[in-house]
Amino acid sequence: MTFTRGTDTVTLKKSKAKDGKEVWKNGAKDVDAAKADDVLGKLGTMRAEKFQAQADPALKMPVLTVTAQFDNKTETVAFARAGTTVVASRNGEPGSAAVDAMAFDELMKAIDAVK
Repeated sequence: MTFTRGTDTVTLKKSKAKDGKEVWKNGAKDVDAAKADDVLGKLGTMRAEKFQAQADPALKMPVLTVTAQFDNKTETVAFARAGTTVVASRNGEPGSAAVDAMAFDELMKAIDAVK
């Protein structure tokens, strides 16, 4: 999972340590497993509150882009603020969705905690 905010990037990747245990890394740096799990948990619980057929204009300047790679597949979601509303859109899809602003703020805090 890669989280990009402006020029800041956090890439969470699970790998095996020399002792065989799984560890989370952000680049070459070890990341506290609870903090990495917190980020992924907060992202996983985000849900659309309402949908728009067209992409919200705020998405032209996203505040966060999340890219997930799994099973040779890549998914990218951009998040932006439109006033007090947070909107999101998956890459390649025409519409957008409003998501809970507080949940998004908690996700941003969790991402900051793993830097």
